[in-house]
Amino acid sequence: GISKPHAKNHRITIIEVKRTRSDLLQDIRTKKYLKYEAQATHCYIAGTAEAFGNKTTNQIYVDLKSRGFPDYWGILIFNPRNRLHCLRSARAHRRITYTKIKSLTRKIAKSFCYRALQGRI
Repeated sequence: GISKPHAKNHRITIIEVKRTRSDLLQDIRTKKYLKYEAQATHCYIAGTAEAFGNKTTNQIYVDLKSRGFPDYWGILIFNPRNRLHCLRSARAHRRITYTKIKSLTRKIAKSFCYRALQGRI
């Protein structure tokens, strides 16, 4: 998500989706999530209950923290009816200007158009 031009605090939100526990653990081990922090002001990790190990909310917090996952990331869980449940909201970990947001938006659009024209989408 991207904020509007007249917003007081601009934001870019990125949501990383994990479907399996092994995928989640591998990305935490390799610290893949750090590349998203460089582009966004707010970050979320989303996954199924199986990806989080079918644990309670407190157990999920403790598990992610013990593995070195940042506490300012938000946590979203897909429930069986394909709705998202927010366990923890993301906190801003950096500021961004609207000029930078427009620049990133153009880069994303160009990348998407290039892939679409190449038939990779």
